[in-house]
Amino acid sequence: YIYKSKVEKGEIILRKNDVDSSEQKNNLDSFNQELHEQQMQTPIMSVVIGQLLICVLILSIMMLFLAFFRKSIFSQNSQVTFIFLIIILIVIITSIVAKYNINYVYAVPFCLVPILIRVFFDSRTSLFNFLNIILLCAFFTPDKFEFVFIQLISGIGTIFSVADMGKRSKLFISALLTFVFYVFSFIAYHMVNSTTQAISNLENYIPFLISSICVLFSFPLIFIFEKLFYE
Repeated sequence: YIYKSKVEKGEIILRKNDVDSSEQKNNLDSFNQELHEQQMQTPIMSVVIGQLLICVLILSIMMLFLAFFRKSIFSQNSQVTFIFLIIILIVIITSIVAKYNINYVYAVPFCLVPILIRVFFDSRTSLFNFLNIILLCAFFTPDKFEFVFIQLISGIGTIFSVADMGKRSKLFISALLTFVFYVFSFIAYHMVNSTTQAISNLENYIPFLISSICVLFSFPLIFIFEKLFYE
């Protein structure tokens, strides 16, 4: 084969905010063309079947958790409906945001989930439900490990911060802590991966801020869900 250059496995073609040279432009064009050809060769039906299988597996795990470890919840149809409604709503919102602007997937209020579930149930159910949502929504993101890592750290931190929801003022502390967990986990991840350009770009922190502000809407949502499912 005759080629101008080649790209080794794991090699960085172009870093964010770098000015591309003619050689880098050729590498990017070749990479995008090859990626497009591989996507065209992938049967759509197999992708759809794989996605359905993932959904069935994760939702089945959630159902088994309730059946074996939370029998009091499993015996109440309204409570099971509430838990799965939360999962479906977050997944739908994430898919819509990812379709129009993948950079704002982190703006989806994932940390609202552990708060809502924690208020009505217990911390373990809240964490398990949150893990299932993160696993489902990770498939909408380009860097799945980054997404899972950042959301997991922030979600667990949020659960700890809402151990006592007796006062509304604590909700502001929870929102602040959620933002802090987001920022520090994001910085730590990119420091480990030597992508410090992402750390210095302030636009990357806007989705975290939006998601953290959404935590402040917990009480109105709690009131709505309580009227819908517990009366």
